[in-house]
Amino acid sequence: MAATIIALASILIPFLLGYWMGEIIGVYPILLGTILSTTSLGVVIPLTREIKDRPRFTTLLLASTMLVDIISMLLLTASIQTASNPQAVRFIYSYAIFGLLLLIPFIIRHFKIPRCISEWFEELSHLQLEVRICFALIAAFALLAEFIGVEAILGAFLSGLIISELTHRGSLLEQKMMGFGYGFFVPFFFIIVGATIDLNFLVKEISNISLLVILLILGIGGKVLGVTIAGKIVGFTSRESLSLGFIESARLSLVLAGATIARSVGLINDALYSILVLFAMITVIVGPSLGMIFLKKPTEYHLHIPEIQVGSWSSEEES
Repeated sequence: MAATIIALASILIPFLLGYWMGEIIGVYPILLGTILSTTSLGVVIPLTREIKDRPRFTTLLLASTMLVDIISMLLLTASIQTASNPQAVRFIYSYAIFGLLLLIPFIIRHFKIPRCISEWFEELSHLQLEVRICFALIAAFALLAEFIGVEAILGAFLSGLIISELTHRGSLLEQKMMGFGYGFFVPFFFIIVGATIDLNFLVKEISNISLLVILLILGIGGKVLGVTIAGKIVGFTSRESLSLGFIESARLSLVLAGATIARSVGLINDALYSILVLFAMITVIVGPSLGMIFLKKPTEYHLHIPEIQVGSWSSEEES
């Protein structure tokens, strides 16, 4: 319940701010609202490994971020489809079919995998075949998602859920897939994205710089405001709530994917595409950095003001 409250607050306020901004600048409001409401699970997971002394904080952070990621992907698909063809209602049926497919991981968990299959996945001799099976699942569900009318990213996400149910946490297969992802696919994706943006627009148009600054204020501020309020409701301290808000303000994969798809179908121009890419990059740097600072106790900074004595007066401050 606590994770759901945080997730809804993390989505709602940024979405409303993005919707309002979209109306002003002439961009499909639901699309911009969805982009501002996303959170990057891939950025959050490595951070949780550095926060080992706060189990409730890390649990709710991961759970709420995962919920935001799932809802954002569904909103992204719906916004792009309705913006591309406002008269289309096929996405309703597509979502219904995809909802049924989402039951697969839960069915696997409920009925449990036979012990022999679990042990087979753990054997080192089968690792090469397991990796091939994972890639085949990703390709198959991505194609299936396209066939039923949702974005391929949802199919890839579903395959990841299934793979997570077929393997144990921290297994060799998981490490191998993480290595492939962070060692090859993620850098390759960023090279492609970086090659497609044009930074000349920042020099040519001061309004573009202003728009980037406004999006950063709305995007980060909306997340921090919503999540901080939700954090206080579920019992976190003010510092923990602010930290949670700043960490969840980091956006990356879904913003880049959404901007790329939106540009390919003509919903945004090259200038706005470049602004959104820079927006995502800046939030990834600023959000988690400020979040980790707020999460630390004041005594951990080791900033000491030396004692000053003037006559009979003395002062000593520590922060």
